[in-house]
Amino acid sequence: MDCDLTLRHRDGRPVWLLANFSVVETETGPFRQMLEATLVDISKRKQTEEDWRRATEAAEASKRLKQTGPPQECLCHVNQAKLENG
Repeated sequence: MDCDLTLRHRDGRPVWLLANFSVVETETGPFRQMLEATLVDISKRKQTEEDWRRATEAAEASKRLKQTGPPQECLCHVNQAKLENG
């Protein structure tokens, strides 16, 4: 089983981990099965994904603005400023 976890570093920043859990059969000791976990720091990957998401949103917003033009209230402010400045 895999899952992404986020923990806080002692300096306050988030640390993303990929956790992989598996059951291991043992032949000795009081327990016949043990849980084994592997943790991998994926903070850089998560930051890259977030940067990509924001860049995609910005590009889509820019594309919409080019297709539809600025909102009317923006045009009113521009036109009013032109009138005031002569």
